[in-house]
Amino acid sequence: QDRKTVYERRKNLLYLIHQYLIDIGLTKTSNALQQESDLSKDYQVCDNVDLDTMYQEFCSYYKLKFGKNPKIVKRSEKSSDESASVNRRSTARNSLLPSDAEKVGKVKRELTPVRNLSESMTVSGIGNNQNGDSNANTPKQKEKEHKVVLSKPLLSCFEHFNSEWRDMAEIITRDLIQKDYGYTWENVRGADNAKSILYEGVIVPLEYPELFSTNIKSWKSVLMHGPPGTGKTMLAKALCSEVKGKFAFFNVAASTVTSKWRGESEKLIRVLFEVAKLYAPSIIFIDEIDGLASQRDCNIDHEATKRFKNEFLTLIDGIGTEDGSGIFLLANTNLPWEIDPAFLRRFERKVLIELPDAKDRLEIFKTNLPDIETWDDYCLNQIADSTGYFTGDEIRIACKEASMMLIRRNIQCCKDKVQIKRGIKFQDLMTAIGQINPVSRHLMHKHREWNKAFGNQL
Repeated sequence: QDRKTVYERRKNLLYLIHQYLIDIGLTKTSNALQQESDLSKDYQVCDNVDLDTMYQEFCSYYKLKFGKNPKIVKRSEKSSDESASVNRRSTARNSLLPSDAEKVGKVKRELTPVRNLSESMTVSGIGNNQNGDSNANTPKQKEKEHKVVLSKPLLSCFEHFNSEWRDMAEIITRDLIQKDYGYTWENVRGADNAKSILYEGVIVPLEYPELFSTNIKSWKSVLMHGPPGTGKTMLAKALCSEVKGKFAFFNVAASTVTSKWRGESEKLIRVLFEVAKLYAPSIIFIDEIDGLASQRDCNIDHEATKRFKNEFLTLIDGIGTEDGSGIFLLANTNLPWEIDPAFLRRFERKVLIELPDAKDRLEIFKTNLPDIETWDDYCLNQIADSTGYFTGDEIRIACKEASMMLIRRNIQCCKDKVQIKRGIKFQDLMTAIGQINPVSRHLMHKHREWNKAFGNQL
């Protein structure tokens, strides 16, 4: 049986090599191999298997396991006669015409195998030119594109890979954000402290790695808290857009890492961090983390909930170490006082997202209602004064209600087939503002008191 297995393995390798020679255009060599090894034409390599992919998977696995690229070939030991023969061939090659030498170099570049998986799966970054600019193919631009991280590693290269782990990893990768939200830091009004922390924790280590050392490390975990609608989730989306193509961004929902089956939740949260490490550098964003990290109570919590929280705490502790390097944890909550102190201790920065000031509120109004750009300062100041406790989302809702008032008037104009009216009226906007009772009026004071006791004073 062992002899038969060895024979089949060698035969399969010959078929793989034969197909690879055909793929790269060495038809004469492939025909010679087929005749000498007596390969049957009745068999061919399956569609989902090829030698190049197997080589890439091996390189990726070796890099993950040993931390370095595998050494496939080395210089052979030649006798003095063989060395002289090599020198003669080298002299003859140098005497080739320029056109012939270029062809030789081209063939050599085409046949040179990639050294690791990241080279074979390079993707374009944020600054890629898509408009046919003549500068898009310059060497400097190509070098910039080459440094962008790979888009999707092969999950089968993970050292603990099995069918159960693969199924869980596929669930986790569904939360991997591939699209660009289109937000920038300028789209988020206010929250300058949070922007600074995120910039220091994510973008600075990527752009200026020489500033950090073994003793000086960037932030690895940040908790944002504040009333609903202050822009916490929008900040995460802006960060996702800023690092698009450079970081893997996991937008994790509570339903992704919880399961009704015993022991599944602990496995899912562990697989999340293992997949994030495989995609490193990566960002794990957990919205409304108070649902996963609420305070532990021995009398109320189920045994499965205790195990899940303990596993989660252990994994957060591993961020920033050698095993968890390359992972940045970002979370937000509207109820920070509901989070267990052990989780709070593991967040290096706890940042309060304040309400927008008068200047930022007017900017949000202008973004949602460009018509108010033409209004006088008296109207603008009155709008800013009447929205003192409004969040950015409540301002958006007020602008939407003012627009709907204009639409309601124009419905009758359309029915009567008369010219519709344009422009939002000042009175409509003030009426819309008066219809909203800001939820942050009482919550903001509670958040500020909690931030004084447990948060970071920035």
